[in-house]
Formats: sequence, C-alpha cells, structure tokens
Amino acid sequence: NALRRGGCDFWSIPIELASGSRSEGGHATPRNRVIEPGDLVHAEFAGVDQRYHAVAIATLPVGEVSGELLDLYDITRQSLDAGIRAIRPGVPVADIEEESLEPLRRAGLEDAAMMRFGYGIGIAYPPIWLETLQISRGIDQRMAPGMAFVLHACVTPPGSGDGVVLGGTWLLGEDGQEMLTGLGAVELGAEN
Repeated sequence: NALRRGGCDFWSIPIELASGSRSEGGHATPRNRVIEPGDLVHAEFAGVDQRYHAVAIATLPVGEVSGELLDLYDITRQSLDAGIRAIRPGVPVADIEEESLEPLRRAGLEDAAMMRFGYGIGIAYPPIWLETLQISRGIDQRMAPGMAFVLHACVTPPGSGDGVVLGGTWLLGEDGQEMLTGLGAVELGAEN
C-alpha cells in the first residue's frame, strides 16, 4: 500500500515474497505461511513511475539463523559484489557473470547459481519487466553508459531447501555504476 499511496504505478509482475523452505525458488508469490524465527525471507518488488521500473531485491533473516544460512548469505553477497565490481562501459556481459561466479566456484557452489546475473530494465507492462539486455554467459552484448539494469545473485544449493537472492537496480554512467534501489551486497548486521 505504501508504494501505491506514494504514487507508484502498478508493477508488471506480482510482488515476490517467500520464506523458509519457499525461499529457494526465488520467484514465489506470497502465501499464508507463517514467517518463523530462523527463516530467511526473500522479497522482490518494483517502484514504478510512468511505467519505468526500479526493482528492489533482498533476502533478510528473521531473528537468529543457522550458521549454514549465514554462510549461504555471505557467499551470495560475495557473488553479487564480484559482479558489481566487474561492470564498466565496454565490458562484455558474459565477463560480468563469469566474475560473479568466481566466489561460488571457490566454494564449490557454481551449480547453485540459479539464474542469469542480470537483465535490462526500463519501461514495462505485464507480464514482465525485463528488457533485451541479458547479463549472462553466452550473450554477445557489452555494457554502455545510460543502461539501467537489475543485478541479482541467486544461490540455492541443490536439495537444501534454502536460497538467497540479493540485488537491486543500477544505472551505468561513464565513470561507473550507481545503485538506484535494493540493498545490494550489504553484509548482515551492517548499518545502512
């Protein structure tokens, strides 16, 4: 309601909200599940003005979480941070995703990366908010100033039932990128 009261237009996909064992999917709509202490909660939604979207993405703990979940959060944060540091004008998008995968490779979790590292965003209507830019291996595109894009590290170890998605929306300028929305690669417990 706060987004709508603030003048936000309707978004192109439903709000995503998942907790506990549903956090592994990444793209899950709200259910009647009660959020419990020790859960990870994944939320993804967009602010929309004149059909331009800016996506916020976060996974946050509820109370104390297990050491395994803290480790999963930290390796996901490292993946996002590595990809962010690789972004500059002229860089091939495949190289950016490769950089984001390095921390996962070192941890033996490359197969746990569940989706492309990023995509273009801008004017959108249902059913999607993606544009043609795909920040992914096998794609022959380069980054350029003026591009707006979503980055997300999505890590779900096979069979674990848990997942962490971190990211947000960035704008690339001549001198680097600026985060527009989301938490980015914030450490748990860090002051924002």
